[in-house]
Amino acid sequence: RGAYIWGRSVHNVRIERLWADVTIQVGASWAETFTMLELHYGLNINDHAHIWLLHHLFLPAINAALDDFHTAWNSHRIQICDSPNRSPEDMYGFDMFVHGFRGDTFMSDEELEVYGVDWDALRDPSIL
Repeated sequence: RGAYIWGRSVHNVRIERLWADVTIQVGASWAETFTMLELHYGLNINDHAHIWLLHHLFLPAINAALDDFHTAWNSHRIQICDSPNRSPEDMYGFDMFVHGFRGDTFMSDEELEVYGVDWDALRDPSIL
């Protein structure tokens, strides 16, 4: 998949699991389809016209498969230590109820530029 995480990460287990599920449940079947087209039916992945045609023919179906996955995933229950099991939809709604809306404050250009930078990792020469 080519994912890359900067710095130490112990809090991204769920998102990594989500990417694995998306790849297994949606991406793998499409990858197999495109590989078969390439191996047996003359698909040339270096030909821009072939790539355009793949987008034109398959993008609506891929998006529909991802929408189905999205709906199912947002409704499934997740185990949470010392809390009732909840779906992502329930967690989002409950969090909004308890903590209120978020994201209604705008960030300055300077804040946006450094948002998410792991300064400790940048200072650690063993990571670079």
